[in-house]
Amino acid sequence: MVFYAKDISDRKALYLEEWLIINIGRKDQGDGCLLNHSDGGDGVINTTEYARKCSSYRMRISNPMWDSDVRKRNSIAQSNTAGRKRKSVHCEKARQKHSKARIKQWADPAYRQMMSDAHKGKPSGHQKTWDVTKPDGSVETVVSLMRYCRENGISYGSIWLYGHSKGYHIQRRETDEC
Repeated sequence: MVFYAKDISDRKALYLEEWLIINIGRKDQGDGCLLNHSDGGDGVINTTEYARKCSSYRMRISNPMWDSDVRKRNSIAQSNTAGRKRKSVHCEKARQKHSKARIKQWADPAYRQMMSDAHKGKPSGHQKTWDVTKPDGSVETVVSLMRYCRENGISYGSIWLYGHSKGYHIQRRETDEC
């Protein structure tokens, strides 16, 4: 008989027994030499009731919201929402006013044509310009890397992360002019 620990509490003994059974293995399961017919302890560790008690206890210790003073202060703070309501009403009015102005602005055909002409041939704000070197060595300038990858069967994630995929190599252009 081997003693792994002496003079320890019952709780520590249960955990040690469980740990030993896991690491050495049970003979009835064919993964070790121990003759235990359970996973350890006296059957208390594996019950859902015991797990619930432990979970509840750990929650009370680690969660400050279980403290009655903290709950009282938070309740008082949440009940005073008058300032937030006025702010949200103000934001909603400003949003509606701005929205109406933008709708009116875009309804003007001259404005729409001006904006269209200004953006023709240019990448949108989130698209960058890339030089893509193909496997045959030729270089192509690309505006939307994601679209290019989709059209050519290249992994966008790999090429973005590593700079290459399936023989294709990318380099970002300093100027966004094609």
